[in-house]
Amino acid sequence: MPVGHVFSAGEGPMSASVRLLVGGFVVMLILLGVLGFGAIRVVDDLSDLTTKIYRHPLAVSNAVLEADAAIIAMHRDMKDIAMSRDPAAIDVGAAAIEELGKRVEGRFNLIMERFLGDKSKIERARDDFRQWTEICVEVAELARQGRRDDAIELTRGVGAKQVELMAVRMEGLIDFAREKAAEFLQKSQSEAQRNQDILLVLMALMVVVWSAISFVVVNRIRVTEKALCLAKDDAEKADRAKTELLASMSHDLRTPLNAIMGFSDMIANRIFGPVGDRRYEEYARDIRDSGEYLVSLINDILDLSKIDTGRYEIESMKLELRDILGSTMRMIEPQAREAGIATEIRVAEGTPALWADRRAVIQILTNLLSNAVKFSNPGGTVRADAYVDDDGSLCIRVADDGIGMNPEDIDRALEPFQQINSRLSRKHEGSGLGLYLCHKLAKLHGATLDLRSEAGLGTTVVIAFPRKRIADLRLVG
Repeated sequence: MPVGHVFSAGEGPMSASVRLLVGGFVVMLILLGVLGFGAIRVVDDLSDLTTKIYRHPLAVSNAVLEADAAIIAMHRDMKDIAMSRDPAAIDVGAAAIEELGKRVEGRFNLIMERFLGDKSKIERARDDFRQWTEICVEVAELARQGRRDDAIELTRGVGAKQVELMAVRMEGLIDFAREKAAEFLQKSQSEAQRNQDILLVLMALMVVVWSAISFVVVNRIRVTEKALCLAKDDAEKADRAKTELLASMSHDLRTPLNAIMGFSDMIANRIFGPVGDRRYEEYARDIRDSGEYLVSLINDILDLSKIDTGRYEIESMKLELRDILGSTMRMIEPQAREAGIATEIRVAEGTPALWADRRAVIQILTNLLSNAVKFSNPGGTVRADAYVDDDGSLCIRVADDGIGMNPEDIDRALEPFQQINSRLSRKHEGSGLGLYLCHKLAKLHGATLDLRSEAGLGTTVVIAFPRKRIADLRLVG
């Protein structure tokens, strides 16, 4: 599958999958909202039915039972009054009957308020109760008059029948309340079942929708992974082809360049006699300088290619930094003298040796020192020093007081083939690979490259090798 086909017009599987996921998430939110709303409705309905059961059938039943209990207590007190010979006990019983009568009236008021059926039934029961209350008052009066037998007869006769009639009336009210409670309960169960079925359907729908979305997204991700694998293979093939091409070009270019540089040296040095005009000698030197520049550029590109493909092998050895800095500085001193720039080397006493690849370290220092000289002003100074940092790192620092750069240009300076677009720096030739190559070579040693610069005040580059790169520790270990 061609990569261009998969990602054509900015419409890749991943972007489509993201939109699908967003759409599915929105659908899930809607379903969750409906589900939550349905759950709230269920709770509200059940709460409403529970309230109705409590306020109506349950309240009525409790009130009737409380009234029944009070009536039974009144009937018992009435019997005690009828059989009592003590006027004080009669008065106490009559007061108790009066108090219970008020309680029963209160229960009748509640029943009348909450009853959902024919309220005439309540009125008849209340009338029967009031008639019985009058009988209770009459029994108490007969007992006070000493007519004990008449009081007993009234209690056992008309009073007992009135109590039985009230019991029948109250039982009817309870039966109606129970029926109403059963009706509410049935309705509550039906409503709960209906809402439960709706919620189950919504949950099933959510599972189906989410499963479908997951299937499509996973399938699209697999397509994307396959396309990325193909693209990776193509990129690796292209990289191998690039490396092979660079290797071939380096061999093909070096041969004629070496010949050009050799012949130009012969002309410049007048090996076979004078050339007639001194301008030819100058042209010969320019030819040689251009050839050296091309060779160094080819070498940098080849080194980067080896590093990027993991084929750059470092051969570590013990390096005395004073010697390395001295020999490298001597290589760039002619360039520095010609530009009118002073050079300094400082290596602190007792600075340990470095365990690293000699060629790589020299290449790093050559690039850094050449850049420092190249971008310094006449009369400036380029300094190189080595020291052990507070964290135990072994550091090499190259500093100049030249043109420097703006802080926002520092990151770009560390990228390959980049040069800072300033009037002063652009007058110098360069491939823009120096700092990038230094960074890569330092990284191969586990070291870091820290670049600090300020426009007009110069640049400082510090290569910090980890503590394990100290030669003495390495040899002991």
